[in-house]
Amino acid sequence: MPITWELGEPIAVRTLHRGDEPVTVEIGRPRPYMESEDFFCPFRITGIELQEEGYTVGVDSVQALTLTLARVGDVLAVSGNSYSFLGGTDLGFPRSSG
Repeated sequence: MPITWELGEPIAVRTLHRGDEPVTVEIGRPRPYMESEDFFCPFRITGIELQEEGYTVGVDSVQALTLTLARVGDVLAVSGNSYSFLGGTDLGFPRSSG
């Protein structure tokens, strides 16, 4: 079931580049997910053709954060664009195994 959420104040922000264009990744604070013991962690990516926003859900705040970092890595990898961070190609985001 989808929930209504806002990113809120980001807990982490990273600026990547696609050529000379900045691409900003913002990670929100993990929060309790609805009326369960699970947590969700929101993210936003801006500066690519379409803004990508979403969240992942984990059994606790650490898993929700870890899954969000992997989701960001997946979104960037399948976008068809080349990005850089600090002049290199390692963006610092893991990829999911699936």
